[in-house]
Amino acid sequence: MCTVTYIPNKSGYYLTSNRDEHETRGEALPPTTYVQKKTKLLYPSDPDKKGTWIAIKENGDLAVLLNGAFVKHERATYYRRSRGLVLLDILGQESPVLHFQEMNLNGIEPFTLILVIATNLYECRWDGQGKRCVAINKYMPHIWSSATLYDASATTTRQNWFQNFLSDETPKTSKAILDFHQTAGGGDSQNGLIINRNNGIKTRSITHVRSVPGRTKMTYRNLTSQTEYEKDLAAFDQIKPATTKIGNYSRFMALSVFGLK
Repeated sequence: MCTVTYIPNKSGYYLTSNRDEHETRGEALPPTTYVQKKTKLLYPSDPDKKGTWIAIKENGDLAVLLNGAFVKHERATYYRRSRGLVLLDILGQESPVLHFQEMNLNGIEPFTLILVIATNLYECRWDGQGKRCVAINKYMPHIWSSATLYDASATTTRQNWFQNFLSDETPKTSKAILDFHQTAGGGDSQNGLIINRNNGIKTRSITHVRSVPGRTKMTYRNLTSQTEYEKDLAAFDQIKPATTKIGNYSRFMALSVFGLK
C-alpha cells in the first residue's frame, strides 16, 4: 500500500505495488477470486480487516491503494471503516470514479486510490476533509509513495530512482520492473523500495499486474514466506500457487515465462 509504479507499454501497462505494514499484522492471503454484488474481483486479502490494497475486476478494471493523501496526517483513535473495504466498495461499482466522487467518506482515514478504468488512469485522493480525483496521462510512467511513510525528500529521491530506471537501456519487462521494486534504494532500510524499519514497519509483499488487451496477469510475492502466486484474469476461477520457495530474490519467477515480454 505504500509504493506504486505504473509503466505503459505499446499495448497495455504494468502496475506494481509494494505493501509496507507492521510485522505484527496478519499475513495476507494470496490472490483469490471473490464475488461482490455479482461482480468477480481478484485480490490478495488482508486477514485482519478483510479488505485489500489491490484488486482487479473481471472486466479488467483495477484499483490500488496507498495510505494517506497529500501529506502525513495525524491518525484519529477511531475510523468507521477500513480503507481496504472502501477500495472494494468503489471497484465493485459500475462507475468506480463516479462512486468515489459521490460516496460519503467522513470517518474514513485519508488515502490515495489509483484507478485504471476502461484503460484510463485516475488518481483519487481523500485527505479527511475533501476529495480530489483527476485523470492523469496513461501514456506516461508514474510513481507514488505513501504520504504516511515517506516525506517530501524521500519521495523525491524515490522519483529519481524511478527516472534512472526508466532512462537506462534495460527493456522494461515484468522481470526488470520486479527487480526494480526489489532492489531500488540499494539496501536503504528506511526509504528504499524494500524497507525494514526499527519500529516494525517492513515491506511484506510485492504485487505485479501485467495487462494487455484480452489478457491480464497478477503475480503476488509474499516476502515473509518467500513464495509466489500468479493468476491469469482469463482463467478467473483458478489460482496456481508456486510450489518452490523463492530464497534468493534474484531468482524470482518473472511473468515473461508465460510469454509476456
